[in-house]
Amino acid sequence: MDLDDLFDAPKVRLNIPAPPPPKIVSSPASTAVTPVVPDIAADIADMLDDDCPYPGGGPGLPGEPEDGDLEPDIADRARAAAKAHDVYAAAKAAFDEERSRLQKDIDEKLATLKAIMSGALSVKIETEVALETAMKNGKITTIPMTDRPDIKLKTKAGSKQGIKKGWLVDPENLAVKAYEGALNGSPLFKSGVDFAGKLWDSQPKSEGSQTLTIPDAYEDEPDRA
Repeated sequence: MDLDDLFDAPKVRLNIPAPPPPKIVSSPASTAVTPVVPDIAADIADMLDDDCPYPGGGPGLPGEPEDGDLEPDIADRARAAAKAHDVYAAAKAAFDEERSRLQKDIDEKLATLKAIMSGALSVKIETEVALETAMKNGKITTIPMTDRPDIKLKTKAGSKQGIKKGWLVDPENLAVKAYEGALNGSPLFKSGVDFAGKLWDSQPKSEGSQTLTIPDAYEDEPDRA
C-alpha cells in the first residue's frame, strides 16, 4: 500500500470508552476536591468526525485546507493529535495537583515517625563509623553474632582506570619504554600480543575500598547448641 492509498482509506470513528472519574476518599483531616477530568475519547472522536479540517474551509473551496499541499486527512490527524495533546496536558495537571495535595497530607501525618527515623539514622551512622574504624585498626574482618549472621568488613578491589594521555606518554610508562627499546634495536617484548597484555596489566587502578556489612537480625533466632 502506498501513501496515497493510506489517505484514501475511509475514516474510522474511534470507539474509545471514556475513563471513569478518579475516586477521591475524604478524610476528617482534609477535604478532597475531585479534579475535572476531560472526556478524552469524546473529544478525539468529535475531532475526527469533522469533515472540514478548518472551520469554514480554506480560502476558495469550502472544506479545503488553507495549505494546498496538505492533504485533508493529514490535517484531520494533525488537529486530532493536537487536541489529544491538550487533553492529556489538562488531565496530567489535574493528576499532579491532586497528588501534591495528597502527598502534603501524608507528610503531615508521618512527621513524627519521620523525625524518629531521622534520629535513628544518625545514631546508626555514628555507631557504624566507630565500629568500622575499630575493625580496621584491629585488622578484624568478621565478628560472629548470635542474633544475626556475622558482621563483616568486606574489601572491594580497585578497578582499572581509563587510559589517559598523561599516563600513556609518561617516560616511565611501559608503552614509552617498549617503543624506545624497539627503536634502539632492543625490544622488550617478543610480540605485539605480549606487549598489549603487559600494557593492560600495568594500567593504573583505583584504590580499593572497605564496606561494613551488618545483616538484619534473624526472624526466629536459630539454636546454637
